[in-house]
Amino acid sequence: MIAKHEAIEIARRFAEQNSWPWDSRAATAVLNTDAWCVATRVDDYWVENVYADVDANTGNVRTASFRPAVSTPISRERAMEIGRGICEQNGWAWREVDIEEDEFESDDGKRLNCWTIGTNRDRLGGNATIFLDAETGAILQTFFASR
Repeated sequence: MIAKHEAIEIARRFAEQNSWPWDSRAATAVLNTDAWCVATRVDDYWVENVYADVDANTGNVRTASFRPAVSTPISRERAMEIGRGICEQNGWAWREVDIEEDEFESDDGKRLNCWTIGTNRDRLGGNATIFLDAETGAILQTFFASR
């Protein structure tokens, strides 16, 4: 099995081969069963970030992605307006609303910075979750949990 520092080095080389920026000071790795999950700046949202799964036995990169930093995010207020409009359009409750900076992974593995809006959080059901692209305000995904 490869060591943690080897997994980080493999991920760094992979990032550099793809012209992705690498922050050595903020790189970390966690062993998850048979793969090292290597990432830079994992606790910071809306910053450029590299993520790679490195096979713990072979050292091969299984998956990897780069998330660009947000340069001109839509405001929290604008995200709330969009979220409220989606809820009104669908007849979903708009109460107990929370919003946070987050990250969204699309079906094609692309990672985007997003606003995550949750509604009706004081109830078990009738809750909406809305993911909006932080740069454009485009709707990435919505969920509604009925009773």
